Amino acid sequence: MPIDKVIINASPLILLFNSDLSFYKCSASLGIQTIGTGSLLVLAKKKKIINSVEQSLIKLKNSGMWISDTVIQLLKESAGE
Repeated sequence: MPIDKVIINASPLILLFNSDLSFYKCSASLGIQTIGTGSLLVLAKKKKIINSVEQSLIKLKNSGMWISDTVIQLLKESAGE
C-alpha cells in the first residue's frame, strides 16, 4: 500500500495520507486514529495553518475530488465559516 506523504511534527502526531479503504482498516486494527480530509482541513483552520476551509475544499473539488455541497456546508460550519 503506497503512502503518498508522511508528516511527523514535534508532538506524537503522525499523519499518513492515503485514500485506500484497506489503509483505514489497517490503522483501526492497530489502534491508530484516522481523520478524513475535511476534518484535517477544519483542524488546519483552527490551528491557523490555512485561512479558509471553503477555499481549500473548492480547490480539491475543482481538482476532481468528489465532495457534496452538503458536506462542504457541514465542514464550513465546523470551522466557523
